[in-house]
Amino acid sequence: MSGALRWRPAPSLRKTLLLVHIAAAGAWLGFDLMLGVLTIAMLTADPASAAAAAVSIRALVPWPLLIVGLLTLTTGILLGISSKYGLVRYRWVLMKLVLNVVLTTLVPLLLLPEATTIHDNGRAALESGAGPLAPWSALFPPTVSSTAVAAAIALSVFKPWGRTGRKA
Repeated sequence: MSGALRWRPAPSLRKTLLLVHIAAAGAWLGFDLMLGVLTIAMLTADPASAAAAAVSIRALVPWPLLIVGLLTLTTGILLGISSKYGLVRYRWVLMKLVLNVVLTTLVPLLLLPEATTIHDNGRAALESGAGPLAPWSALFPPTVSSTAVAAAIALSVFKPWGRTGRKA
């Protein structure tokens, strides 16, 4: 994007966007870590606690994760088009954009159905007194997502790599 087309928000709006972006990314990481803790509890705790953890997982998915993902994406795009970094001008910004789009898309496509199944198994386990049935692969989503969000945060701090060669 050329300098003439770049959106230039007032400094107070830019700071507000940056604050919301950072807070949303922090909340996203927190939700992912909480999802990981609940998943570990579901897989390792006594049957009643495991079932309660399984039912609780549905509280995090999809809305809280989807909302912070979309909020991070929206504020990131607005910050990108209003700064010298752009959206595709630097590799680290492009990588953050790709990570955000992929992770946010995976929430309703893959995580919601899995969380619904885990929730249903947890409710059935609470009624029967048995532990919920969940595979160890349930640890994969919170591990991958929290690692990717932490990597995106690190990219913001260290700004590695150079320009993409695009002027946009």
